[in-house]
Amino acid sequence: MAKNLMEFIGTFVLLASIVLSTVEPGAAEFAPFAIGLALAAMIYAGAHVSGAHYNPAVTVSVKLNGSCETAEVLPFIFNQVLGGICGAFTAVWLKSNAVIETLSVSLPHAIAAEFIFTLLLAFVILHVGFAKATKGNAYFGLAIAAVVVFGIIAVGAISGALFNPAVTVALFAIGIVPMNLLVPYIAIQMVAGACATALFKLTNPAESSAFQNTEQPASNLKRIRVNS
Repeated sequence: MAKNLMEFIGTFVLLASIVLSTVEPGAAEFAPFAIGLALAAMIYAGAHVSGAHYNPAVTVSVKLNGSCETAEVLPFIFNQVLGGICGAFTAVWLKSNAVIETLSVSLPHAIAAEFIFTLLLAFVILHVGFAKATKGNAYFGLAIAAVVVFGIIAVGAISGALFNPAVTVALFAIGIVPMNLLVPYIAIQMVAGACATALFKLTNPAESSAFQNTEQPASNLKRIRVNS
């Protein structure tokens, strides 16, 4: 129960920060940093509870790495999507004068951008949160948030910089993501999460034996005391 609630809360805050920062009147050039700081805060808050995935593609990636119980996957994804939708609608309600604009992109370029940066996000999460070599680090939240900030700045104008199926569904629900992008975005983001695990294992062959027992996930995130 606690893990699922944390996944709901973390994704709620993430989507609220995205909508509040980007929907006009928004935070303009400060939006990527507002979103990144919100994500970092929730990662540090929830890492010891659920692993702080807040992203179905990350949950799939972590599961394929053997660092998440099978029984947790669907409940995590459900709560991430539900939390994202609730966060997006709450932000729209708070911004009673919000101007909702539908995302318009070149699909091939947008799909490529979403694949690259979703893969990079999951890849970094595995390295800083689940690798033995980085066990006990205190920078994991900042490293993950840095990927998001970098991605928003780099490809926000190309794809919208979603990198997260829960974000895609929530922004679809409030009218930002059009129907023609919903399935392609979710599909490529999930594929990217799976590919990130394969790339992580290729670059860390010694890690393969570290995650054999999925009933007791070996997550660095759950061992870190943030204020230590």
